[in-house]
Amino acid sequence: MVFVEMFEICSVLVVIMIITDEIKITEIEDFDLNDGYIIDGFPYDGYVGSISAESMVRTSQFKFVGFMDSKSFPPVSIIREGIANYPINIFVNEKLKVAVFLSHLHLPESFSKEIAKSILQFAKKHNCRLIISSMKITGAKISKEFNAVGSTKNARDTIKKLGMDIALNATMPGIPGVLLVEGRFSNQDVIVLLFSQKSGKNTDLEYGAKLCLTIGMLVPNLPCNIKLIEGETVKVEKMIKQTQKESKDLYDVIYR
Repeated sequence: MVFVEMFEICSVLVVIMIITDEIKITEIEDFDLNDGYIIDGFPYDGYVGSISAESMVRTSQFKFVGFMDSKSFPPVSIIREGIANYPINIFVNEKLKVAVFLSHLHLPESFSKEIAKSILQFAKKHNCRLIISSMKITGAKISKEFNAVGSTKNARDTIKKLGMDIALNATMPGIPGVLLVEGRFSNQDVIVLLFSQKSGKNTDLEYGAKLCLTIGMLVPNLPCNIKLIEGETVKVEKMIKQTQKESKDLYDVIYR
């Protein structure tokens, strides 16, 4: 069940909440995403999605507008430049009409369905045209560096117009998989970018930068300064891996 509640704090801050059975999205200020885009920046098998999303936020004019939380999430705070944050933050660039859901933590798969449904509800509330996700794919042939799959005919037509191949057969776990199937039956355009990493030391860094550029093909006017992005991905990877390392013992205790 989903509902929206509005109230005022100190006569200044308006907080808007989107709540599903397990997940709560809190928006701390107003913003316009009409006909815009949502980028899924959750980490999956590796850090490519998070590296790409974090680099995008750092190299463009995104602002912090809210966060996602649940009573079942691990009790942890992520410190960014001396400021405490929830594990999942939302950043928006109103000029580009882009929102980024950004997390550095590998949350258990049991949260995937509710997180995806919350993102879809957010997209519906703000009338967003497209949700963009990504993941590393195994057990399926990738004809190009990036293939893609879309939730609707319109999404698949967009993929074809960009000259990308559509993956015809694949198993899609986690948040990307739920976004696709739920998007299909709610008529929400979702595109999941698929890549098959080669073995190597710096593949997360390499594909993080390339994913930024590929998302730039889907989002009009998204800045794609490859030198700037590549410089940021090095910093971001270190930060994300440090977060993962510091949170590992906590996860072992809570979810073992």
